[in-house]
Amino acid sequence: MEHAVVFLWFYGAEMPRKIIPLSDTIIRNSKPQKTTYALFDGDGLLLRITIHGTKVWYFNYFRPQQSRRNNLKLGNYPALSLAAARKTVAAYRQLLVENIDPQRWIELQNSQASEEALNTLQMTCEKWFEVKFSAISARHAFNIRRSFEQHVFDRAGHLPLKDLNAQQIIEILKPLEKAGKLETLSRLCQRINELMTWAVNTGLVEFNRLTGIKAAFISPQTNNMKTLAPHELPQLMRRLSSASIQLSTRCLIEWQLHTMVRPGEAVKARWQDINVDKATWTIPAEFMKKRRPHVVPLTKQTLSLL
Repeated sequence: MEHAVVFLWFYGAEMPRKIIPLSDTIIRNSKPQKTTYALFDGDGLLLRITIHGTKVWYFNYFRPQQSRRNNLKLGNYPALSLAAARKTVAAYRQLLVENIDPQRWIELQNSQASEEALNTLQMTCEKWFEVKFSAISARHAFNIRRSFEQHVFDRAGHLPLKDLNAQQIIEILKPLEKAGKLETLSRLCQRINELMTWAVNTGLVEFNRLTGIKAAFISPQTNNMKTLAPHELPQLMRRLSSASIQLSTRCLIEWQLHTMVRPGEAVKARWQDINVDKATWTIPAEFMKKRRPHVVPLTKQTLSLL
């Protein structure tokens, strides 16, 4: 066994005062014996050789603040080479200088890695959706989820949230710009930033790296809704009366002009929400954008339309 110093693992023999560093030749030539034994390299590094011939590296050290020894498994030889084992032990000894227990440090690193594995972009979106969707309509929620599913999740959903950077997301969203879908792109940038702001506020990431992604793309041209001047209303009403449309459609347009509600609210008007005696129309909260009931006063003209 050349110059290797042998120490029986289980029998508590005193450690020799002088330890001759190991070499790959010594390790390779060390054969299994009737009992498990260990070869020492110095600085707490030892190689345990089992009766089956398995060779396992350990770091033997005093645990800070506990005053007791601990054997920290490093890995098997030769998968973990002698040089790599020494380098690992040197790093752990530096932790001990800083009064940090290497085993506790590894446990914390593994815990953080597990949390990061769960905090992918898609998993974080699902958590955010639960909060976001509680305050918006089902249709709006569907559109938000659909935009992420169509344009983000396939290429970036598996990425850890903390590793995301602006360049990655910009590259993923470029096809939308090339296709001229600038409105969709603008909304998606806004939603991604809202997600990241939520992630910062909930402690999933320290800061939002995606805050400026919208500036990397062409801005959509704003086209305001066309309006009618007051003097044009008579012409509109004349054209409505002669238009080839259903009576219910014509009445609906006039109903919306009188009540000044959104189209989606106007088409959902129900008899049960109309109080003819009080001349009011109470739109239920579930039909309103802000999820609050809204009372619309009715004129004689609107009541005649009904």
